[in-house]
Amino acid sequence: MRFQIRLSIAGALAATGLFAGLALAQGSLADYQRGQELQKRSRGLVVNAPGPTNWIAESDRFWYYRSVQGGTEFLLVDATTAAKKPAFDHDKLAAAISAASGGHYTGLTLPFAPAPGGRGGGGGGRGGAPAGGASDRGGGPAASVAAAAGGRSGANAPQGSGGWGTTEIFETYNTVAPAVTLDCEDYGLVFRLAENRQKPMLRLELDAQLLGEQPVFNTVATIKGSEKPNEYVMLSAHFDSWDGSSGATDNGTGTMMAMEAMRILKAVYPHPKRTIMVGHWASEEQGLNGSTAFTEDHPEVMKGLQALFNQDNGTGRIQNIGGGGMAHSGEHINMWLSEIPSEWKDAVRANVPGGPAGGGSDDYSFTCYGVPTSGLGALNWDYGSLTWHTERDTYDKVVFDDLRFNATFTAMMAYLASEDPTMIPHEKIDLTAGAAAPAGGGRGGARTWPACEKAPRVTAPRLK
Repeated sequence: MRFQIRLSIAGALAATGLFAGLALAQGSLADYQRGQELQKRSRGLVVNAPGPTNWIAESDRFWYYRSVQGGTEFLLVDATTAAKKPAFDHDKLAAAISAASGGHYTGLTLPFAPAPGGRGGGGGGRGGAPAGGASDRGGGPAASVAAAAGGRSGANAPQGSGGWGTTEIFETYNTVAPAVTLDCEDYGLVFRLAENRQKPMLRLELDAQLLGEQPVFNTVATIKGSEKPNEYVMLSAHFDSWDGSSGATDNGTGTMMAMEAMRILKAVYPHPKRTIMVGHWASEEQGLNGSTAFTEDHPEVMKGLQALFNQDNGTGRIQNIGGGGMAHSGEHINMWLSEIPSEWKDAVRANVPGGPAGGGSDDYSFTCYGVPTSGLGALNWDYGSLTWHTERDTYDKVVFDDLRFNATFTAMMAYLASEDPTMIPHEKIDLTAGAAAPAGGGRGGARTWPACEKAPRVTAPRLK
């Protein structure tokens, strides 16, 4: 959306002649030659810039590279003694490679070394993609303790996809030493102090407590239907948050939207035809546990569900709504959209019939029953790269104008779903007949209809 806006502004400026002096064309050969020459001249000007650390199996040692005058050197560090030495004989290896390849390499210009002067192995930008899809910022899930112990690179490397300077936080299986995560700027300061042998000291104030198994609860509110009380329209958002921060956009914004939508409905539509419910689910982050337990405990809601609207992808304005793979969802959703003011109708695209939810949020707990679910897809606002499961998911990231839009839209859709003279048939599309449309508003669509799983009622041993 922001890209389209920028294009529109550029077009308007061009129409006024403000761009008349600019040549909006491909650069010439001379331009590229000057750029390459400038790149060559800048190489080697940045020294002592470290690359990422690479731990060696289960040991307390790691290696990294750093830029030095004339090239790059590789260093091996013992974390227990702080001893540092060359990772190998650079000159000997350079001589062997030169003899075998016919090229000319020195100990500081080995062919596999990153180009000096950049910020990492990605050619001088913000660093290339780490091995194994890992995040340069650390963190990420591991399948088991044994998998994590198998090494800190390749398939077992920490996974992540976030933005520059953020810390994406996941569980750790480090059994060698306690792990403490620092923000990028703080880590850089500590690293430089240690590099210069200034003996930095860190004081940790840790007030967490291990309380053992504790009960968790869903929070459910209901406006009883006046004509069809056994048919249901449901709003859905998970109430728990990831522990790296306060969880403002994951999923405080979804919770606020659902609460405000219910407030609007209670004020202007206190006697709906169908029962309207809202579910604020517990333990979504640990495996959709709260919503799965609800679907298991309330078969009457699954039988009579007319529509479920789930929002769990940040603070942005809703842009699309999915049909959840229900064969007749398009007839109803498009009819509801046609009834609302153009401010909302023109901004939201219906992806119908869509496909079943893919498991990233609580609508997945319902979709396995073959009932109508709609994921509400929102404007990104850098949710996936900056706030999702990071330490930056804080209150200041909330865009309240977009939340007002979302709450009003969801209240209108819930009203129209309740007033609809007919119920959406619980008839699934045939996924084997061809590729299903993406889920449209959820967190990725499934290619097969999922089977319902038993709700976990105790914490899995791996997570205790």
